[in-house]
Amino acid sequence: MGPILGRMIAKAGNGRTVLVWFSGVLRVVVTVAIIFLLKPTTPLITVYFLTFLAGFYGTAGGVAPAVAPQIQIRAEIRQQGNSVVQLAQGLGSAIGISIYTAVITALGPMKGMTIGLWIAASAAVAVIIFALPLQKLASGPQAESTQTS
Repeated sequence: MGPILGRMIAKAGNGRTVLVWFSGVLRVVVTVAIIFLLKPTTPLITVYFLTFLAGFYGTAGGVAPAVAPQIQIRAEIRQQGNSVVQLAQGLGSAIGISIYTAVITALGPMKGMTIGLWIAASAAVAVIIFALPLQKLASGPQAESTQTS
């Protein structure tokens, strides 16, 4: 799925589609489904299906920060901008793990997991909001390569 999502970002010239639909909407849908459908009596096929869908937004979460900066950040600051994006990705993971661990430890596994999932759904809504204004770079990498040849 990674190469397909990466190609989608490159073809569109921005990460908006992948971020909004895969890292945003799909994450919200799967997370809310887990909150309401996951019970001890839930059929195993339902769990498999939800985790299969979660794999799509998991892949998007790895591809978007790797590919989108290469397309969306102008050439003069691309190296520094990409470094900041990669740093934010690493810090975000550490901060997320800390928050979810604190919530689950403080509230217990049953209630803490539900609250943690609502936090994740809220973060996905934030991704949608921040991704909507993304636009194609006026002079993208393709324009630069044709100007230099």
